[in-house]
Amino acid sequence: MNNQFLFKMLEGQNIDNKYYLNKLLGSGGFGGVYLADEVVRDRLIRTVALKLIITDNPDKQLDELIFSTTLNHPNLISCFTCGECNLNGADFLYLLMEQADYSLEDELKKGKLSEENVKELVLDITNGLDYLHRQKPIIVHRDLKPGNILRVGDKWKISDFGLVRSLQGTASQTTTMMGSMGYAPPEAYEGKISPAWDIWSLGILIIEILTGKLPFDTNDSEHIRKLVINATIPIPPLTYPFNKIIRECLIKDSENRISAKKIIDILVKNQDQDKVTNINNKDKSNNYIPLINLNISIFSFLILIGLSLYFYNINNLDNTPKNLIKNGSFEEGVDINKDNKFNGLNTKSQGISNWEIIRDDIDYKENFWQNSDGNRSLDLNGGQAGAISQTFPTKIGERYLVKFDMGGNPDNLAIPIRKIIISVGEQQGHFVFDMRGGKTRENMQWQTFKWEFIAEDSMTTLIFSVSQGNTSAYGPTLDNVRVFTLK
Repeated sequence: MNNQFLFKMLEGQNIDNKYYLNKLLGSGGFGGVYLADEVVRDRLIRTVALKLIITDNPDKQLDELIFSTTLNHPNLISCFTCGECNLNGADFLYLLMEQADYSLEDELKKGKLSEENVKELVLDITNGLDYLHRQKPIIVHRDLKPGNILRVGDKWKISDFGLVRSLQGTASQTTTMMGSMGYAPPEAYEGKISPAWDIWSLGILIIEILTGKLPFDTNDSEHIRKLVINATIPIPPLTYPFNKIIRECLIKDSENRISAKKIIDILVKNQDQDKVTNINNKDKSNNYIPLINLNISIFSFLILIGLSLYFYNINNLDNTPKNLIKNGSFEEGVDINKDNKFNGLNTKSQGISNWEIIRDDIDYKENFWQNSDGNRSLDLNGGQAGAISQTFPTKIGERYLVKFDMGGNPDNLAIPIRKIIISVGEQQGHFVFDMRGGKTRENMQWQTFKWEFIAEDSMTTLIFSVSQGNTSAYGPTLDNVRVFTLK
């Protein structure tokens, strides 16, 4: 049986009544990745990615999967647990992973990335490789390519550790050529494994990201093999620092290639220089400020101090914590269709004041049902899995409390569980609302949920989203969003 057809047939199956395979996201010769729900006692815990693997050497493969669950880095896909199962009479191993938004392969289909975005991407990937190469024993990925680079929130992450290899020394041998044609280094054809393998693949990957294609003028595998073995890869003209990084990645002698750590140093130094240049340009533009603007008298200075103290005392008379979110109840926005009592909004819409719609699409409702606060609220799944965000100032290292009211669109009770994902960078929370129990437009039974995060930047972006596997037009509802500083 064709394996791709086999994996497609397994949609709708479940593993131990706990992991429900909702949708096949992609498959290869020996594995398929699904969007799956983790359920305990009929309650949705979270949506995950689940990889099913056809077993031919179960003991060795299980060791590799267990190994994957021990890796922990912001630029590596998180692997939660693994196990074995039998579906439709066939034995499989499975690996439970965090859900990604999309792959680099998907992103490149839209066109080339800007240099700034490429710097961010390459820095993320290289940080992940540096972590792998610093492990004891050393870990080599061996299959770095666009399909194995995934976007999760605001991070790029390396995934698919099916070919990872732990080295007791700095290098090892294998009897077979592994990895993907076009990305594998010269030594791959000799079976030699070292961290430099991943560095060569990274150089090829950077060329592909910047130019939109691999650096070969042929699809002939034998011709590509000769170009790689002789290290005669045609390198296109590129700007600094990519030209330097690529040249040092694609050195034939693996021992002389640049390390992940040195690539990180080059990229970080380049970013710092860009910041200095921007600051200098701003300083130049301020050179002609009239001196009179700087001549503030001592008297004026004392008045300013007095006013500051006055307003500080006035503000501190009220101990009510300040809500950092603007328009948290969504009352300010575009006029809503009076007949339908809702507007469908997508990423091109500027419909809700202070909020940005970052993924299609949502329904903006007014007096459509019983709101939690005010006259308006949102259905985050207007037909596609929607997402909204708002950015606000924070202090690095401080803790913040998010409170929001959640319900569910009651017009379709066939979907019992509705879920909202709330995230700040890598920090994420999953919240579910059970539609059973007589929910109606007149009695929405809103619930208030709380979630805490620690600020990692001076500006924080708070995101409310629906799982991308949810294609129903009846989603979770959101109202009355508040964010407070925790003392």
